Amino acid sequence: MRNKTALIKRTTARSNISRLANIPEASLVLHDAPDCEHSGAKRFHLEPPTFCCSGGEISIVAPPMPYDLKRLFIDSDEESTHFRNNVRTYNNNLGFTSFAAKYDSELTKNAKGVYTFRVQGQVYHFLDGFIHLDDKPSEIQLYFFDTDEELAKRLGNSDKLRESTLKLLMRVLSDNPYARFFKSLRDVPNIDNLNIVLNCYPSLDQRVYNLPSISQVAAMWTESDDQSSDRLLQQFSVDVYVKIETSRLDFYRHRQNKIRFEILQGVLDSVSVGQTAASKVGRKVILPASFIGGPRDMRRRYLDAMVLVQNYKKSNIFLTMTCNPAWKEIQENLKYHEKPQDRPDLLVRVFRAKFEMLKAEILNKQIFGEIVACVYVIEFQKRGFPHAHLLLILKPGHKLLNSESYDKVVCAELPDKDRYPHLYSLVVKHMIHGSCGDMDKSCSCMRDGTCKNRYPKNFCAQMTHGEDTYPYYRRRDDGKRVKVRRFTLDNRWVVPYNPYLLALFDCHINVKICSTLKLVKYLYKYVFKGYDLVSFKIISCESADDIDK
Repeated sequence: MRNKTALIKRTTARSNISRLANIPEASLVLHDAPDCEHSGAKRFHLEPPTFCCSGGEISIVAPPMPYDLKRLFIDSDEESTHFRNNVRTYNNNLGFTSFAAKYDSELTKNAKGVYTFRVQGQVYHFLDGFIHLDDKPSEIQLYFFDTDEELAKRLGNSDKLRESTLKLLMRVLSDNPYARFFKSLRDVPNIDNLNIVLNCYPSLDQRVYNLPSISQVAAMWTESDDQSSDRLLQQFSVDVYVKIETSRLDFYRHRQNKIRFEILQGVLDSVSVGQTAASKVGRKVILPASFIGGPRDMRRRYLDAMVLVQNYKKSNIFLTMTCNPAWKEIQENLKYHEKPQDRPDLLVRVFRAKFEMLKAEILNKQIFGEIVACVYVIEFQKRGFPHAHLLLILKPGHKLLNSESYDKVVCAELPDKDRYPHLYSLVVKHMIHGSCGDMDKSCSCMRDGTCKNRYPKNFCAQMTHGEDTYPYYRRRDDGKRVKVRRFTLDNRWVVPYNPYLLALFDCHINVKICSTLKLVKYLYKYVFKGYDLVSFKIISCESADDIDK
């Protein structure tokens, strides 16, 4: 009976691995899903029917967009194209407030790739005084002029603006209730004699009417002629995200008495964690593990993953999947001259559906063999595209133990163009690293004159183990060449991939074998390293530092 069971397991393992040899001739397309019957919202495969409005319990009322404004967004005439290319400049000029943030100016000016707007710290919306004190009024101050004078002053603020387009937008805003309210303030008599004063009388309830304890300093967002001015949704998305994240941080800041109860129980506990000033005991501000993405949260997830290693030994396969903005499901749902990076909501929803189907191939269909444990994390590149890192631990009877089994799972060569034309096109499109090194020393992967990923690799007749690192995959000098970005490349530039998964999902899928135990800790720390962060503090010379995480 035992021998029969073992035979069945070996047969199942061989049948699973043999699936990898059946290279798809076309990429997978998501199944159609009916739109929400309550809100009419678009649904993608594997999204639950209640994902948008909780089955009709939530009703979102969206006021209709004025036709003149909608035309500027959807038409293809010259005026509409000009408006979309300068939409941020128009938005800044007509806004009631100025946007304030410490942003990455070099990344904003970058003309290559996807436009990226990245900020550090808090964002603000600065409402200037109603009365301008110089010759160049801005924001809310412009609403206090007559129409002709307002138009002239707006045009004088930027040479990017067009008079006819600005007139149209001012006419649209004439029906805006906030614009009408501010314009009505022009008729308030003696407005120059009115001031806003913050009261600090002892008779007031100081629990409610406390004065601000600190003054905030922010870097103001300014629009210069040499800066990119498209993709307004990116600025809005960053603005809203930072506000939500700030709200989450404030939630924990104001509940320190509850969340640190088990950590700071007395003076000795404070000293043990680095608090030496008696006046500061109990004033440490910490982030608990329940703050998603925080240091304690990522450390807890890392330790949980290492428990899997303790029980089931080292990982066997390390897989990375990156969203492809050219997926059919993304391209078909773009509207009105949109680009994929303009729709981060669309990117993440389609990527989630594809990633769930990848998990089904690996965990349910067991294309690599039976999986005993796995961990994965989904991150976002600096350019905004989501990607997932996945670590797999195979059952003992399915582990990859020799070069032949490795070659069935991972390939690092150009495929036969005549036999596998679909796969060949995808390898050239997604899995070629070049061109860096002497061919392009300005490539983003270059560090101190060499490629940080160590490309080009060396030719290798068969797969061999490295010293405490990934294996050296088979890269034969078989004469295959491909021209990529003006340069002719060979197998030394191919990123390791699985032919079956690459042909099925049409995106960058990097598959590597975890060959040594010393590599395990690095991989798990890499997966759970957390977001890119900046550590800073404000130091006062008059008092000891508070520990505020």
